[in-house]
Formats: sequence, structure tokens, C-alpha cells
Amino acid sequence: MSKEIISGKQGISMMTLFFMGSTLIVGTSGVAERDTWLAILLAASMSLPVMFVYSRILSFYPGKDLFDILEIIFGKIICKFIQFLYFWFPFFLGALVIRNITDFISVAGLPGTPEFIPKLLMVILCILVIKDGIEVLGRIVTFILPIVFIIILMGTILSFPMYELSNIRPVMYNGFKPILLGAFETFTFPFTEAVIFTMVLSSLKSQVSSYKVYYMSLLFGGFTIIIISVRNLLILGNEFVTSLYFPSYSALSVIKYGTFIERIEIAATVAFVFTSFAKISVCMYAATKGFAKFLHLGNYRTMAAPVGLSMALLAGILFENTSQFQEWGRNISPYYSLLFTVILPVFILIAVEIKVRFKISV
Repeated sequence: MSKEIISGKQGISMMTLFFMGSTLIVGTSGVAERDTWLAILLAASMSLPVMFVYSRILSFYPGKDLFDILEIIFGKIICKFIQFLYFWFPFFLGALVIRNITDFISVAGLPGTPEFIPKLLMVILCILVIKDGIEVLGRIVTFILPIVFIIILMGTILSFPMYELSNIRPVMYNGFKPILLGAFETFTFPFTEAVIFTMVLSSLKSQVSSYKVYYMSLLFGGFTIIIISVRNLLILGNEFVTSLYFPSYSALSVIKYGTFIERIEIAATVAFVFTSFAKISVCMYAATKGFAKFLHLGNYRTMAAPVGLSMALLAGILFENTSQFQEWGRNISPYYSLLFTVILPVFILIAVEIKVRFKISV
């Protein structure tokens, strides 16, 4: 099978939409309350060295993804356990995003619609894209990203008259601890989830730096998340933002200019579907590649349907309700993610550095 190639622009578009993902409608750093913007800035700063770790690992072996690098560094036997972990992480994350978009459509978008209908449609669409390859996904996300930015800009501008500056003042009223906790939440969701792109960016054009893709995506994604979070706070206030499941949808639902401009939240729904599609597709692509390499299959595309449908099945049995899902996201997920996004990558980088510097063979 010929090597798949994506441009730097496609890589940045893909990762930027990935960062937006569920964050676009669910929000993040809720514990920081009115200082959310400070928490997101701190989280982005904390993410810089982690993005360096991911890029550094890839830089030693151009054209290789994380699964290939693990085999080179640890050998065919020892690497299997770590490969399975990095198959599980995008597989489970993809199931969470599927559950998120399903809950949103059922609760806010199309109440009364059976959950399996939007879930199945989304998963089938992602499977079809993955079977066509990462190049097709790259072209799709490059087309989608400007549409999402226009929707966000439109909602932000139209909501100007609803802004209450008192909703974000005074700054640091509750001290630094909530900001630190909020930064940790945003650090693990969504920024360091970009470890998944160590399984994707092997398809970058040879002259494109993975450092550039990671840092530019962090800049665009972080700035967009700040804009959305501050807008929601200015419109709804801290009490509502922290108590609502889908604050962005609720914030835009109050925008109304007579009978000419109303129901702007429908545009937010479209944007959320787009970003969820991008994030699920990236997770499905990474999980499918990982599973295929774990089983030593030559063509990962043959595994797209089994992996995608399994993700959808897992999404349906993970949590009993949306409240339980939110509880997981706030209290368990940040600590669970650290193993995959920080601890293991640092360990892998150390192993790569030792192998390369001392030319150790496995």
C-alpha cells in the first residue's frame, strides 16, 4: 500500500478541530469559574513541554508512527503491552466523544430521537472516511475548519449586547488554587490528548515539522477555547456555566434580534457535529492503525468497521446517564489520562534518547 501524505496545513486543521472537539459545547476549566481564561492560558503554557516531548519522539524516526517507534525501541515482544495501551487510549477516547455527541443530540439537539440513530450515522460516516485514508480526512478537515471558525465568530459578535463584564470580575477573587485545578483539567482535556497525533503525523510531508503542527494547533485551539469560554461566562454568568451540561448551546440560545436573527444555537450544533466528527475520526484512525499493527495486519483499513462499531458499542454501555458521564470527566478522567499523555511519553522519550545516543540495539 502506498504511503499516505498530508500537508502541514491539513495536520494543523486536524489537530485544531481535535482540540475543539467536545470542548466546543461542553466547555472546560469549570472549577476555575470566572477565571477560566487564566486557567486555559496556564494549561496551554503547561502543555508546551509536553508537545515538545511528542514532537521529539517523532523527530528521531521520520515517517514512523508511535507504534513503529515502540517496536524499534523495545523489540517485538516488550512493545506489545505499550502498543495495546496506545490502542486502548484513542479507542476509549473515541467512545467518550461518541457518547458526548449522542447525549447532546438527545438532550439539546433532537429531543426524543432514539440515541442509536445519530450514533450509528456518525460512526458509519467516520468508518467510511477512515477506509478512504488519512488523506481524505485531511482534505475534509481543511474544508470544515473555516466553517467552524465563522460559526464561532458569528455567535461571538451577535452576542455582544448580552455581555456582562461583571461576570468575569474580579480577577482571581477565589485565589490561585481554582485556577490551578482548572488548568490541570484543561491540560488533560483536551490539550495533552494530542498524544494521539504521534500515531497520525507519520503521514506528514517530509519537509513539514511536527513541532510546527503541534505548536500552531495549540495556539489556534487554545485561543478558540478561551474565546468560547469567556463568551459563555459573559452571557450566562458563572453560576449557570458551571451547572449546565452544554453551556455553549445555552449561551447562544438567548441570542435573538426580533424575528430576523434567532435560533443561533442551531449553528452551534452544526459546529459541534463537525468538531466531534473530526475528533472521532482521528481517534478511530489511531485505534484502527494500532489494532492492525498489534495483530501484524498489512492494511489497517480492513479493521475500520470492526473498530468503529466496537467504539459505538462501548459508548452505549459506558455510563448510565449524562450526569454520571460528567462526573467521570471532572473527577477521574484527568488522572486516568496522565498515564497515556505524560508518564508513558516521557518514559518513551528517555528510552529513545538512550537508544539513539548510545546506539543500543534490541
